[in-house]
Amino acid sequence: MEIIKKPFSSYDRSLYYFNKCGDLLVFSIGIIEGDELLILKKDVFKKVAFFLMKRHPFLRANILTDQEKNLFFNINAHLADCDCEDDLLFFHLNSRDELQSYLEEFTKKKLDYEKKLWRMIIFDFNENGKKKYGISFWLPLFITDGLNITALQIEIANILNSLVSNTECKEMIVPLSVTENMFEITNRKNLIGKDQLKNIEEINKIKTSKFKFDPIFKSENERGCKIKFFNFTEIESNKLISLSKQNGTRFTAFIMTCFYYSIQQLYKENNLSDPVDIKFGVAANLRIRLDPILDFNNIGYFSCLVPINTVYPKFGKYENFFDDAKYLDGIIQEFTSVESGAIFNESHNFSATSETNDMFEKTSNIQDFCSILSSNSTWDVVISNVGTYLNKYKHQNPKGSLLLKEIYFTDTQNSYPSIDAAILIHLITWNNQLMFMISMGIVKKTQLQWSRPKTEPSASPYRTKRTEKKIRK
Repeated sequence: MEIIKKPFSSYDRSLYYFNKCGDLLVFSIGIIEGDELLILKKDVFKKVAFFLMKRHPFLRANILTDQEKNLFFNINAHLADCDCEDDLLFFHLNSRDELQSYLEEFTKKKLDYEKKLWRMIIFDFNENGKKKYGISFWLPLFITDGLNITALQIEIANILNSLVSNTECKEMIVPLSVTENMFEITNRKNLIGKDQLKNIEEINKIKTSKFKFDPIFKSENERGCKIKFFNFTEIESNKLISLSKQNGTRFTAFIMTCFYYSIQQLYKENNLSDPVDIKFGVAANLRIRLDPILDFNNIGYFSCLVPINTVYPKFGKYENFFDDAKYLDGIIQEFTSVESGAIFNESHNFSATSETNDMFEKTSNIQDFCSILSSNSTWDVVISNVGTYLNKYKHQNPKGSLLLKEIYFTDTQNSYPSIDAAILIHLITWNNQLMFMISMGIVKKTQLQWSRPKTEPSASPYRTKRTEKKIRK
């Protein structure tokens, strides 16, 4: 049996430890619509899994630890040594309404990395008189990112259509190799020099802003996370994006401004002070920032989690929505720049990564490790926007009787106590339609209730009349 061993980077190890705590297991969900007469059984999806494993080396891998406690990806060079029976689940739902609760339960279930690095869950249901399949694919963050986990949904759809039509697509016959990781590529391209590394250390010593939800919104006794889907028609999507562009701001900043205006209203309704000097995270994908762009299909981690700090009164007065959106847009662009190296302030902070790894290895149990990190956490919100890149570069081919209508993605939040983000906002444009997936760490349901963002100027994740008035001014 031929084996390829690839050692973990220090950052891989750090993400792996977070994953062991219950966080950062990434999953996408693709909604495929087909002819009502075309019924797909579990055996068909076994064939899909077979071709995915044949194509992607990391789907034939597990994790090994040597005597010195070094971690390795243990990759089978040949598919014959792999089995997927235990990693493929199939559920019949009475309606789409059950999909959310099923996924929420699976966010609590960890993967056994000594056996496999993935799982696939298929849900079939009827909606509006049509047969639909919800295909959920799961990978740990240390080998995937938003563009990759969503691109795999297109691969799944292409393989399904080929199997149904008894043809072959490239995903069935073109194997991929183990790609360089983010650090190997940044080194090879000389994206970060010694001066930048020193600058990163200095930047991370500076006292930053902070935003943690007030304790009244959090539950101390529950674990797990809640998820919510939003999607818009093409017309609605164009209205939202045009509104943002017409006012000189990119959509990520537009959404974050909506979000914090909503939080400000929520705090006011609960007699709390306005949040100022706030901090949030932006997941900036390196694949689209390199020349040439890296293929989205290659399994690997290329997402930099970038801390964004605002300073009062530049942000926090909540008086002019689009002025605030432009301010956020400016600092997001500044801190996600590859040219300046600011995008690497978190991922290439090697001293902090080493400290985290040492802490995990020396702490007696996972809950104590979570408690230490939770007490030092400075943010509760992360946004990831893969934008229109998937829509632009990836397509269903061959087109067939099965259409990939919707794509969503997020990652799990099950550390206890919660380490970092309480709310994850993931955006994607597919089929020229905006689609959101919101993931929340367990919160008090009476306090935080999500409602569908409107296509009016507020576009807020919460319904707040005051927010709408401010934006219209």
